[in-house]
Amino acid sequence: MQATFAAGTTLNVVFREPNMHHKVRATVAGATDAALLLDLGAGARPVRGADVSLVVGSRIFETVVNHVDERWTTVRRPDQLHVDDQRRTLRSATKLLVTWRLLGEPGAAMEAAYVVDLSARGARVLAEERPGRVAGAEVNVDVGRHHLSGWIRRVESHEHGQLSYYGIEFAELSKELQTYIFRTLGKVRIGEHDWA
Repeated sequence: MQATFAAGTTLNVVFREPNMHHKVRATVAGATDAALLLDLGAGARPVRGADVSLVVGSRIFETVVNHVDERWTTVRRPDQLHVDDQRRTLRSATKLLVTWRLLGEPGAAMEAAYVVDLSARGARVLAEERPGRVAGAEVNVDVGRHHLSGWIRRVESHEHGQLSYYGIEFAELSKELQTYIFRTLGKVRIGEHDWA
């Protein structure tokens, strides 16, 4: 039976060491087709390759740990679990390259910029300051092999005077683009900083 829950859902991760059982509260941070990314906070965590049980309400899903670091634990995604990554506030720090320009400058060349964080609905971009890059301006953004449009919602100064941070809200995304951004977020959250 298929189970669906949103990124941000809390669940219990149950695992054992030779002389002890652990039950740790975790938050689902995201997913790819193959993996779930869990935030276990501080405290006990399983080792790579360990068998673990994910307890969601009365449901139990058996899986295996793929990767562990000081904050994140990645487990193989059970076939019966689907993760909806549309939580509006969930953002992930990134090192992704994009090109972009103001929509009102059709003849202007696309310029390189860096995405410093990404969510399912927008991005924060570090780029050179230019006239017209103000809150409310419409932009075209090329991410990977896809083209997005959106609006600058906020502008923040950078310590380097010729750069600024631009908060961009994406226009309504097609199902294909939603899936693409979702997969990219999943890759970023397991440490792969490139577009899906």
